[in-house]
Amino acid sequence: MHFQAVINFEITEKATVLKNQLAQKGYDEVALKDNINQVAKTNRSLLLQYKNKDNCDRQKEQIPLIFNFSSNIGAVKKIINKNWHILQEEEDIHQFIVPVRIKNLLDELFIFPMKAIVNASKLDSGHIKGDTLIDISAGASIFHILPICTYFKDITILEFNDACLKDLQKWQNKEPGAFDWSHASKIVAELEGCSDKWEEREDDLRRRIKHILKCDFSKENPTDPVVLPKADCVINLFVLGHISKDLDAYCHNLKILSSMLKLGGRLLLVGGFNGSFYTVGGHKYHVLKFSKEEHGKILRDCGFSVEYTEVKESKVRNDIMYCTHLFFVSAIKNK
Repeated sequence: MHFQAVINFEITEKATVLKNQLAQKGYDEVALKDNINQVAKTNRSLLLQYKNKDNCDRQKEQIPLIFNFSSNIGAVKKIINKNWHILQEEEDIHQFIVPVRIKNLLDELFIFPMKAIVNASKLDSGHIKGDTLIDISAGASIFHILPICTYFKDITILEFNDACLKDLQKWQNKEPGAFDWSHASKIVAELEGCSDKWEEREDDLRRRIKHILKCDFSKENPTDPVVLPKADCVINLFVLGHISKDLDAYCHNLKILSSMLKLGGRLLLVGGFNGSFYTVGGHKYHVLKFSKEEHGKILRDCGFSVEYTEVKESKVRNDIMYCTHLFFVSAIKNK
């Protein structure tokens, strides 16, 4: 009995210390006391007994475990990121995982490219401009063009499939059912300090888009039968890594982009290092794996010199997409 009393005293003492710490952080003190009392009444001997998992109600026995990451438990974050695919594959765990990483996905695929392009345009304001811009990017997207569209008079958007081509045409013509990019326009306007002019920016882009064309990199002229003049700038968002099966193919496709650029023109690239896949509608698609060093060598071999780079560590790494880092590169065509 004396031993049990000592244990109860130690538990109560530690619970009180924890309660005071949580109360200082703003937690409700009454609720904390109620929880401590509830724990104190629990028969701990029953809790310590072995339970046969096969004979219990798994839905009732399992409880969600929630982490709010802080600098003090950074190792936990690394462990979860490294083994996220295991958590996703385990059916008993998967049902308790809430997709809290959607914000990270938004930050990496949407916010990061826009901010990087805005930063590059400020640093290289004398270079990211000209008469013509060619965009070859993933999906029917325009958000990455918004930050730099005012620097070009003539913009051409190339698409690999008819569905994306039609979606972009609907947006340009303001047709019913067109995708709403107002959220992107507002973010760009805020980044530039003119949040009330986002609609003007969208209309300005619509006027500057002169062509929306189908392209095919297997052809000598990817836009056949249309022959495009060489552009002052080419931007590519998350495409090269998807359409290239290996590093040789990546280099070949990069040379196709280069052929669309004037000598001295600027290439803007967004992609991922050490990628593996991404999924859309339950379908998994290939992403070429390469390192920062390999990518830099390919750019040099293809006649480009890198002038500006931003790299962001990926916090997603789940069943939606996988790469270790996102990158943005601004490079000049030297040959």
